[in-house]
Amino acid sequence: MRVFDDKLYAFIVGNNGQLYTRYWNGSAWSWVSLGSPPSGTVLEGSTAVAARENTMHVFVRGADDHVYIRYWNGASWQWSDQGAAPNGIGAPDAAWFGGATGPDLYAFALRHVPAGDFGQSLTPRLLENQWNGATGWELESHGQPAQSMLFRQLSIAGSFTGASNEPWPSWRVSVFVRATSDRIYRRLYAPINDVWQWSWPSQYCQM
Repeated sequence: MRVFDDKLYAFIVGNNGQLYTRYWNGSAWSWVSLGSPPSGTVLEGSTAVAARENTMHVFVRGADDHVYIRYWNGASWQWSDQGAAPNGIGAPDAAWFGGATGPDLYAFALRHVPAGDFGQSLTPRLLENQWNGATGWELESHGQPAQSMLFRQLSIAGSFTGASNEPWPSWRVSVFVRATSDRIYRRLYAPINDVWQWSWPSQYCQM
């Protein structure tokens, strides 16, 4: 659910595999169908929404294991096919964060990859899809922490450090994932040895 253009939006995938939004325009609730991707696939699972200024991006998984974006470009709704995640992909989460050349859009999801030489079983890995104004969309695999991850909904969040000697930025990107033994691990983007990079901090939260 997001506030955008002074309206409150909620997004769901219907039983027919299409994307819908329920929004409050200030006086009444309305339903709008946003359809399904041009590829003809149906959608499934939950959605992730990121809004900024006059744009809004809705990330959703297709039955063809592609990640799709339904986005408002300031004038109309458009579809973008972000490609396939081999062997299945989980529900994504997404958010905007500051960057060196302007705000960056981050989307994360878990995907299944074969375990072992013969692929007898599948294990989750963390996948990032990031957009920035300089290079466009980029895919990056983040592997997994010390414990094996569970194929469940993840969560992305930002933390802010306030006053800092760092030239940019004063924020951190944190992605929280569930692992075996009911542990929550964090994938963190922050300065390490004066270089901004991703890490799996060793600390975890026991549930």
